[in-house]
Formats: sequence, structure tokens, C-alpha cells
Amino acid sequence: MCINSVASLNVYLAIGHFLVITMRLAAAVAFLLSTALFQAIAVSGCQEGHTKVNPDDCGSYLQCVHGSYIQRPCPAGLHYDPVLGLCNWPYLVDCEQGSGGRTCQLGHRKSDPSDCGSYMECVHGVYIQRPCPSGLHYDPDLGICNWPHQVNCQTTTTSPPITTTVTTNPPSTTVGTTMPPSTTVVTTSPPSTTVGTTMPPSTTVVTTTPPVITTPVTTVAPSSERKVVCYFTNWAIYRPGAGKFEPEKILPDLCTHIIYAFTVLDGSTHQIKIHDQWADEGLKQFKRVLKQKNHGTKVMVAIGGWNDSAGSKYSVMVSTAANRAAFIQSVAEFLEEWGFEGIDLDWEYPACPQGECSPQYAQDKTNFATLVREMREAFGDRYLITAAVSASKEKIQKGYDGVELARHLDFINVMAYDFYGAWDRKAGHVSPFRDYPQSGNSDNNVVASISHWKAAGVPVNKLVLGMPMYGRGVTLDSASNHQLGAPGNQPSQQGQYTRENGYLSLYEVCEKVLQDGYQIVKDPNGNIGPYIRKDRQWISYDDWDMIKTKSEWALSEGLAGAMIWSLALDDFSGQFCQCGKYPLLKAISQTMKGQEAARPQCAMFQ
Repeated sequence: MCINSVASLNVYLAIGHFLVITMRLAAAVAFLLSTALFQAIAVSGCQEGHTKVNPDDCGSYLQCVHGSYIQRPCPAGLHYDPVLGLCNWPYLVDCEQGSGGRTCQLGHRKSDPSDCGSYMECVHGVYIQRPCPSGLHYDPDLGICNWPHQVNCQTTTTSPPITTTVTTNPPSTTVGTTMPPSTTVVTTSPPSTTVGTTMPPSTTVVTTTPPVITTPVTTVAPSSERKVVCYFTNWAIYRPGAGKFEPEKILPDLCTHIIYAFTVLDGSTHQIKIHDQWADEGLKQFKRVLKQKNHGTKVMVAIGGWNDSAGSKYSVMVSTAANRAAFIQSVAEFLEEWGFEGIDLDWEYPACPQGECSPQYAQDKTNFATLVREMREAFGDRYLITAAVSASKEKIQKGYDGVELARHLDFINVMAYDFYGAWDRKAGHVSPFRDYPQSGNSDNNVVASISHWKAAGVPVNKLVLGMPMYGRGVTLDSASNHQLGAPGNQPSQQGQYTRENGYLSLYEVCEKVLQDGYQIVKDPNGNIGPYIRKDRQWISYDDWDMIKTKSEWALSEGLAGAMIWSLALDDFSGQFCQCGKYPLLKAISQTMKGQEAARPQCAMFQ
């Protein structure tokens, strides 16, 4: 998200992986088929309860009942596994006999010969029936559910209402009981239309080959609700003392959306994967953050970030239809498995990996837009799809197809910060609201950045304005020259909690002022937030007034809302700034709700 070192302390040991695998295998082996129905006593002909392969059908098995074998069906979509003595996914079972032994390609779809209003989809090696949304017929030419008058189908049966049961998880493994796989109810939206255009409906398609939906997709309509998007950083749990941030410190009702950062891209498989298994699973932060859904907050997961965007792996992933399909399928499975409500694409940046633009990556612009379109075609309205994007004019022009992204993304998070930092070797503001005389670049500010995104064809009601809950700083060459633009060849000293040179959380800024005697310097013209200084240390940040100014401006300009980086960097405890918990986030939240932001009664923000 921002140029931030992720303290991914991989404290879990290899033995942890072994234990997880062992437990999963133990659970699978424990799923013995229906042995609780009968006592395992020997009778004439066969042993009571014994099971074996049905030579005529992979999808069933033979069980000994009162001295003779009778046929028992596996749950839909599963094959009998004689090694484990249970019904298992077909791809894990070596079976080629009988009707149940036919295999198919994952995600492949075909007509249902008995019902125009449904289709057959390949799931783990076998075809299962999927209903179309109510009133629609399956169109084998386009591979989607379509209007009946556009489909040549001779049967008259149509599907029931639009709730679809989709099998996504491994088979249940309860001892002694034959159970179907766990299922999740998926609601497919009815056809969406635009004025003057009849559009085929959205359908969910996840394949290992290029997506089969080729029909145009309507623009995703923006919500009228002003969004407050809050990034949760999984590494903040490793910070010491009062800087440690855990999911339970999130205050309900301040954020409309929480985005969990980060997952990463596997460069060899082109699939999403967990980056820090200890933080996400071991410390159960995935599940703990997902509890915010109980308050009506949308909880998404982000992939990427600054560190993961190094090199060419994202460029390679978007470069071919097969690679994109592998990624899309993995994301769908990941979201379904964990319960996240959407994906935030935080590739920093298309055509400009880690800020270095190169003709070598020129095709990223088109390919990234294609990925987003194919994700929308695959997901329909089931999952949110958003992107965290650059605020730089050059990167906007070289890396993003604004029109296409706006058509398919639910909203776009503009990272309108890190305009300046220690890398510039001078004192510049981290997130100028408007240009200021010493900037050296009139495009490096919030107002200009949003203007560039509008020029790229993105409507303002798809743009979410990002704001920093942190400061950037330099160590000045001379304590006597501390004005904006003053030279500084080293980053400022690190804080005791964030522990990164040139970077301080808001609460560490407050600590510098209230405990260490740093001086606050404000811009009388209101173009930028303040900076603090002491000796050769110089740190810029946004205070309560600047956050309120930006929030009110975003509201007046018709933007979709505001975003913060990040929850763990505001004064979440209230003990440092002495202005209550989350003083900056509260100003944003109140403003986005149309309320007058209540100024904290504290010395820091007077």
C-alpha cells in the first residue's frame, strides 16, 4: 500500500506445517462410511459394515448389510476412495470404471439435456447441475445463462429461483456418517441492463482455461453511500507495547469497508496465497477481522503491496489468458474458503513496478484492464472487486485504462500520499492537498491527482480518496535550514513502535510533540498539513484540520468516499495524542456521514 517494511516475523516452525497436515489427514481418514449403522460383526457372506469398490460406478460403493453387499451412493460429485474407505473428490481417486468414472475439465459447462433453465458444470472431475437465474436459459454458444428468445432450446422446463448451492469445500469427514460436502449458498443476480441495451445476465465462471463469458458486461453502478475504507495491516500485531494492534481494537461503525493487507501472488502458479501464515492463521487474524461483518462492515482482502510488487510476476500473471484464469480461480476459491467479501488489487504498479516505469512493461496497462474485466465476468456481483492505484500522473497515464477499470471495479482507492519522502532528499510534504511553492512538481498533490484520474475517464463517484494516518520525514542537513524544500540526505529517525526510518505513525508524531518537545509548523495558506521539527529532525503529516478539509472536499467533489492507510497508524488507543480514540478516522467517518466533524478537545489539534 505505502512504502512500508512488513515485519513478517515467520515465527512458526516447520513442525507447525507438519502438524496441520497431520491433523487434516487424520480428519479425512476418520470419515468412515456409515459404520455407525451396524455393528462390525462377522456374518455369513461378508463382514457387517465392510465397504468396497462398486465395479460399475465410481460414484457409489458396496456395503455389507446382513451378510450381503448392497449399493450405497456417494454424495453428489464424489467418488468412492477404497484407500481411505470414504467418498472423496474425483481427482484424488483412481477410478475409470462405470458412468461415475468419466472425468471432465474443471469449470467446463454444457447444456442440461433435461432442463433449458439449468446447465451442467464440471466440479472436481464430474458434472453437476447448476440452475440459471429464474426465467433464463443456458446458452451453450456463449457459455452463459441468457434470455430465452436468444437461446435455441427445445425443452420447456425453467429453473427455480436464483439461489444456487455451490459445492466448494472438501468432503466432510465425520466418523461413521456418510455426509455430503459442505456447501455455501450463492445468490446470482438477475440480468443487469443499461439504457437501450439488452444485456445477458452475469454468471459466475471460474475455469483453468480462458474465461468462457464473452458477452459485454454492464458498468458496475457506484453505491450512493459514501465509503470509509480502512486498511488493516496484519504485521501491526508484532509491534511492541502500546503500538501492538489487534483486530479487537477496531471500532465498529467507523469503517464501511475493511481491507485486510496483504496476501501475495505466487509467481510460479499465478495464484493468490497467504504471506504470513502465523499472523493470518496461527494468530487467527483472518477470522478475528472477519467478525467485523457482524456489524455490517464489508470485509475484503488485498493482494500485493509495495514489497510484493517487485519484479515482473504480476506482469507475467496478467500477460496470458491462462495465467489470468488461474489467478481468478484461485481468488474465487480463497474468498469462498475464508469468507472475505471481495478482493482489492494492490499491484504497485502496472507498467511501473515499484515506481520504475519501463517500456518493457507497457502492455501491463491493457493486460491489467483485461484481468479486471475477466474477474468481473467470472464473479458477477458476488464479490467486490477494487484496486489501490497510484496518485502519480505518469503512472496513471502509463499503467491504467481508466475507462475500462471504472466499468468493472466497484471503486478505486487512490493512494494520495507518499508524494514526498526521504527518497527525495529534501523536506517535502507526504500528502499535499494543493500545490505549494517549494514542491517542485505541481502534479504532486491531492487535487491534481484526482483531476488526472478524471481525465483518464474515471467518474468521480468511483474514486475513493486515500489519506495517510502517518508522517514522512528526513534528517535535515542543517538544523538552521528547516523550511519546506530544505535539503536532507537521510531519513528521519525511526519511532519506537513502527521502527522504520523516515516513517512515523500519527501517535508517534503526537509523542514527539507532547513528550519530546517538537515544534508544530502549520501552512497559513492551508495547502498542506503541518510538519514537526526539532534539531535536524523533520516530519510532515496530516492533522485533524487537514483530514477534515480533505474529507469535506471529497464530499463536495462527489467522490465515492475516503480511504485510510491504516487503522494501526491512527491514535487507535487515544493515549498518545490525548484526543480520544481514532481522532483522524472519526473526522473522516463523521464527514462522510454528512455530519459536522466534532473537533477533539485536546492540545494536539488546536
